[in-house]
Amino acid sequence: MAMTAFWRHRRLHAVTTMVLALLIAGVAGPLLAGRSLRTSAREHRLHAIGRTDVVLRTQATFSMRLPAGMVVAAPDVVRVAEGVLVVDASARKTDSNDERIAVRVVGVADSFWPFHDLPAVSLAEGAALTRDTLDRLRATLGDTLELVVWPPSEIPADTMMARRVLPGPITVAVSTLIEPSHTAGLDLNASAAPVPVIVVPMTWLQKALGLGTRINTVLVSLADADAVSMPALGRGVERAWLAAAALPDHGLRIRRVPGDNVMALEGLGGVVPPPVATRVMSALARLQRPGIPALAAVANTLRVGDRRVPYSTVAAIDLDGYLRLSVPSGPPGPGVDLSGESDPLVRGALEVRVGRGGTRVGRVQMLEATASPAAPDTRTSSRTPTTDDPPEHGAIWLNEWTAARLDAAAGDTVHLDFDAWSADAGLTPRHASFRLEGVMPMMRIGGDRTLVPDWPGIANAPTLASWRTPMPLDRTRIRAEDEAYWAQWRTAPKAFVPLEVGQQLWGDSYGQISSIRFAVRDADAVAAAVRAEMPTRVTMDPLRATLTTALDASSLLPMRDAPVLPYDTLLLMAHLVPLAALWLAVWLRPRQVEHQRRDEVLLFRMIGFPLADVRTRLSRDIYACLAIALPAGLAIGAGYATVLLAAMRLWWPAHSGGITTTLRIDATSLLAAALTATIVATLAVWFGGRRRDGWPRRAFVLFALIAGVVIGVTLAPRPSVDTAAEEVTVFVDTALPVMADLHMAAGRAALGLDPADEAWRDVHVQRVRVHDGVRRVLGVHVRVGAGPGDARARLGDELPGAIIPGIAHRPSPSFTGGRDTGDIVLTPAADVPDAVRVIDRTDLDLGPPALVIDEARFKRIFASETGYRLLILRVRGDQAARMADDLRRVLERYAPHFTTSVDAAAERQRQADDLFRVWRLLSLAGVAIGAALLFLTRQTPPS
Repeated sequence: MAMTAFWRHRRLHAVTTMVLALLIAGVAGPLLAGRSLRTSAREHRLHAIGRTDVVLRTQATFSMRLPAGMVVAAPDVVRVAEGVLVVDASARKTDSNDERIAVRVVGVADSFWPFHDLPAVSLAEGAALTRDTLDRLRATLGDTLELVVWPPSEIPADTMMARRVLPGPITVAVSTLIEPSHTAGLDLNASAAPVPVIVVPMTWLQKALGLGTRINTVLVSLADADAVSMPALGRGVERAWLAAAALPDHGLRIRRVPGDNVMALEGLGGVVPPPVATRVMSALARLQRPGIPALAAVANTLRVGDRRVPYSTVAAIDLDGYLRLSVPSGPPGPGVDLSGESDPLVRGALEVRVGRGGTRVGRVQMLEATASPAAPDTRTSSRTPTTDDPPEHGAIWLNEWTAARLDAAAGDTVHLDFDAWSADAGLTPRHASFRLEGVMPMMRIGGDRTLVPDWPGIANAPTLASWRTPMPLDRTRIRAEDEAYWAQWRTAPKAFVPLEVGQQLWGDSYGQISSIRFAVRDADAVAAAVRAEMPTRVTMDPLRATLTTALDASSLLPMRDAPVLPYDTLLLMAHLVPLAALWLAVWLRPRQVEHQRRDEVLLFRMIGFPLADVRTRLSRDIYACLAIALPAGLAIGAGYATVLLAAMRLWWPAHSGGITTTLRIDATSLLAAALTATIVATLAVWFGGRRRDGWPRRAFVLFALIAGVVIGVTLAPRPSVDTAAEEVTVFVDTALPVMADLHMAAGRAALGLDPADEAWRDVHVQRVRVHDGVRRVLGVHVRVGAGPGDARARLGDELPGAIIPGIAHRPSPSFTGGRDTGDIVLTPAADVPDAVRVIDRTDLDLGPPALVIDEARFKRIFASETGYRLLILRVRGDQAARMADDLRRVLERYAPHFTTSVDAAAERQRQADDLFRVWRLLSLAGVAIGAALLFLTRQTPPS
């Protein structure tokens, strides 16, 4: 009888089944689409890192033997390691006027592809590019690309002696297309918006950059990445690193000082890092052995009265301590390597007269290069300083060549002009004056070129006039005798000052010691002290662990002025109106069934069934409809999810990340849809038939109100962004570090801007350091642009447990997992706490999502990230476009990306409009569906 009754009212039950199926599809579709987006994004980003678990980076270089050494040193931690050479660059087609784009050039060996379990790709002395990179460069196979590369250097990019002028471009032919299956491991940051990658042979890139056989990145695949915690991961990789690294991998070297029984610990980047210098001096102190630090610098002019010597190296050192330390052993023999090249032949020794009335006999180096004639000795050996030219900085010693050219004697005031560099003031002329204490003979320390680091552009310059220095070089000042000194003595200092004075004048945050001299017998103790811990210049990025943690919280979409939401929740919210209409239709079904089957109700009541039992028997039909609707609704939901994914790729690419997504049938999503329909049907059975009025007027009134609100919001105009702002923030994100300071007229001139341009004088410029990793981290100068109440003013605070305060960029949910605060581990160093607590959020657009920390702490954590790659300018609204055009012209080789606060606001509004457009479309569809369903579920008199 029940089946007969069910079939009799088949049209009514068909409508019920359809409504339930649509309800299930309306829940399953968004859930399946959101989960598919999340899963596809996760797989895409994990595929991008290949088998890389940890990345070791340096701004300088490593030995190519380091990866294999790490495997041998710690096989329980490192399963396999691979060395690559990675440099940032700007690129475009040769002979093209297209704008340069930021790219990452990766030099790989043949072993790179097996490291990621991929078939080898033949590069054939050319470049391999993905299809996306080819399209962005508008290139095809066989084209030639022009690359401007910032090469790795031992010298930090934002120090005075770094080469702050971009080198000339290099060219490479496009020979191979990389298939999507071979892109694993090419994104070494696993960033959400990866930089285009150009893959080239490592040997070609090393030769083009003059790096020999050095690399700057090591990829590590762990033996058991899933079984180790973050601290254990850091300690294990650190142990492997220390066991395999040689001193040059730490940016240091120890070598014998020619002519003395003395060794020197030298920083390959021009300075010994402060932690290393402290450890070495402490180790020597424990041994009760002397260690003599030194610091070298370059002077533009040495002057006594009106006599000058241009472009000289000077050294700050404790001369008395060094002379007590060293024991003369004669000049170096033929072929001794002093600065990477063999010295000319040594001839013998001569008697040397020092000043009038003073005689010294000693050994000096007589080289095949013809020595310049000595100046006439017409001055006495000592004079009293004049009162109108008093020295201000203490004592100085000159070598005898310089003293002769300056006609100087003890007591004279020696003036020293030099350029100082700071991140705030740029290159600034400075002056110091000293009292001449004595003259050093041209032997031992007086002619020791090893006191000066091997600065690029200076140490390898064939002539003095060919120096490449940060400071302007006036070649008209260089005389023949100055060139003769360079040919014979090279970088041997012409002047010596006390160490503490030199550190005050020339030291910087990267170090205040360029070398430490010690006795030969202490070499082992010094080497052990240097290797005591990982150098700060190496950045260890636990790529897989950090990425996995970030992905657990990064499947989120930002909404303007609202909390971030998961993809599936966001899509469900967009379907609220259609789902509300479906829920209302299901809720009305029991009452409609009772009304349509009134004759059956009367029959059951006449037989003696209570009204409640009758209603229950009739409402059971909804469960039969539900059983039929479940498979149909799930199938419709899967099809609808496919349509949603295609629509997002087509109309909403910014929010789908440009990732190729395929439908993933997720059992949890299907179960959630089925449970939702079951719960709605059960509630409809329990409460839907209990209404006493024959017509559910309140339900229709409620739906009419919902429809009115939806239509009103849909037709209401959207507010537009005010593009006529009085003050605009311009953001310039560059591929290569920009060292010129736009605050300074000299910095603007160095870039090619007019230093006298009135518009640039009042522009506030903030330069920001950038670390591009799984998490983009920005280092800002706290004192710049932070007013009262500004969270940036709190970035310098000290938090308990050495936690670092940070500010999360509002479109950056991956940093906090949707929370307002939290601790984020940046690096896993065992002895240095590098956790950041998010103390605030900011709406300021800073490019890609980022975490902002204090610049001083940034330099400690990410010591290898030197230079400024983000410029933030505050300009007048009517000047923003013109200044952006000026910067685009002069920074063209840096591959800049420009945006403004107005553009950022417009982009945020565009995203909000996209969300609103989707919601409006679905809401209007929900109104139409609800009206149709309410019409179908209306109560009609029984037949």
